[in-house]
Amino acid sequence: MNHESSEQQTFTATPGRYSLATVSTLGACVRQTKRVRPTPILSMFLGAQGWLEPEQAIALVNTRQSIALDWDAYLDSGNGPDPAGIYLFGPDGQAYRSFEIE
Repeated sequence: MNHESSEQQTFTATPGRYSLATVSTLGACVRQTKRVRPTPILSMFLGAQGWLEPEQAIALVNTRQSIALDWDAYLDSGNGPDPAGIYLFGPDGQAYRSFEIE
């Protein structure tokens, strides 16, 4: 698999990678990072593709109505089977990687 095709994949969290104790909000997860970058799918909604400092990401989310800082999310370090990132929960109950983290 080449680098381009892996960037366009949608990563769904593996069951058991999070619990109620690890679920937080998108805002809290972003504040715990050095820098974040929206995944290709989310960048369509946010209009940003590059790396953002936490304050920049929070300001960007605050200006959009398609996403909110209080949405349920969790931060995954990437030490397990899932790629590192911030995962948001979709309406289907699955968690989807929305931000890559640095």
